[in-house]
Amino acid sequence: MTRRGKLVILTLGFLISGTQYAQAQAILFQDTFEGPSAPLNGTNGWKSYYCSDTWQRSNGRAAALTDDGCFCAPGGGSTCGFLVTTGQGGCGASDPIDNVLINGNPDWTDYEIQFGFQHSDNDTIGLAFRHVNSANMYLFFMTNGYAPTVNACQTEFVGSRLYKIVDSEATQIASSAKSYTVGAKQSVRIRAKGNAIDVFLDANGDGSYGEGEVLFSLSDNSNPLLNGRVGLYSFQSGLVDTSCDDKPCGFTDIVISEIADQPTDSDGDTVADAVDNCPQHPNVDQDDTDQDGTGDVCDETPFPDADGDGVADSQDNCPNESNPNQADFDLDNSGDVCDPDDDNDGVSDVDDDCPFVFNPEQGDLGPDCKKVEENDVTPPEDTTSTGDAGHTDDSSEPGTDEVGGTADIGAEKDSGSWEKDGFPTGDIGNDPADLAGGKPSGNVTSGVISAGGVSFDSGNEEDSGCKTTSPRFPRGWGGLVWGLGFLGLWMVRRLPGYRHLSR
Repeated sequence: MTRRGKLVILTLGFLISGTQYAQAQAILFQDTFEGPSAPLNGTNGWKSYYCSDTWQRSNGRAAALTDDGCFCAPGGGSTCGFLVTTGQGGCGASDPIDNVLINGNPDWTDYEIQFGFQHSDNDTIGLAFRHVNSANMYLFFMTNGYAPTVNACQTEFVGSRLYKIVDSEATQIASSAKSYTVGAKQSVRIRAKGNAIDVFLDANGDGSYGEGEVLFSLSDNSNPLLNGRVGLYSFQSGLVDTSCDDKPCGFTDIVISEIADQPTDSDGDTVADAVDNCPQHPNVDQDDTDQDGTGDVCDETPFPDADGDGVADSQDNCPNESNPNQADFDLDNSGDVCDPDDDNDGVSDVDDDCPFVFNPEQGDLGPDCKKVEENDVTPPEDTTSTGDAGHTDDSSEPGTDEVGGTADIGAEKDSGSWEKDGFPTGDIGNDPADLAGGKPSGNVTSGVISAGGVSFDSGNEEDSGCKTTSPRFPRGWGGLVWGLGFLGLWMVRRLPGYRHLSR
């Protein structure tokens, strides 16, 4: 990067000591002192206010030629003074304390000055600003040796000072123990805006100015000087000094930039606080969804939300009724909580027996709002059954098929004949005759049937006067199973050889 390019970048404003500065804008003047060695006085707008010193451009630097100082008189008075000089043509009664090389416009007001330097002499180097003439100006200087004092006598110290000179009388208004490093490349920035003055020394030469590099930051509230030119300053420090033989001495460059009146921008988003809808929160786009004057990034409610459900009214399918889940059963853009007919069957939800199932007929669905198919219908349970063939259970009659009762196998009706292939013959239930030879015997009406020594109790014990421990017929199909089992046992007992084995 060229030296000039670097200087332009360094004219950007920055924040220091709680004061925000706007970006410096138009460059009022700059010089890099390039070119062959030649006197500076009278060139490129430069004017020396010390007649004995014409200053010199040499090797890309500007420096005073003389190494003059001001000594105190035997009576304590100085041989020098901050004297009035007028006009551009003559030097007047100037002396070494007036060794200022001036440039610029007397009407300049708020500006920033940055100058680079590399000085191998240890005495005073500095800058005059808001310079009206030698009797009225601000004078900043640094030294590691001799420097002027308020009474115009020179003194010796290390540090920096700021003088305000009005009508030839100097007042020290700021000081610092910091000074430049002899022989090192460094730079100084001075900002004068209104009555505020800030001076910084880039001691490490990195081109930036932090809080640790502040020399002075003050406000001159007592008749401040508000306009004037700018000048390079030297005292007891010049090229004729042996310290500068074949060594760099003087100023390397200078840039003077105007500080425009710009509104404050606290959040640095390039939008002035006066028109920023979130002045403490960067928001270049200035979005304000609800148009309430407060930007979205700092608005607790950045969009209209009448029902407070967190969904903007412009996107809420029920803007006046809270429904953060935005449920919409029929997808008609009207949320369920505010849709009067969610299933679109023409029946209002308040009257619809199934508000989320299309059923304009109403009443044709079950309690769970599902349509019942005919083949899904379960007939009522039949609580009656038959205990034997041709006989219906009747709990009011003896021998009926009820819980705890007995099965009636036929007291009045003919249930059939057992006449087949060696089975006992005879009517069961009609003819109670005794059948010999293992045939069923006994009084059927008594509920007891005997066959081959096995008895079955039909449940009517009072008629026969006998008791049995045989099981009773269960109801329905169970009775038939028991009957078949009984017949099987009877048939086994009739097999040849059974009687022989049982003996």
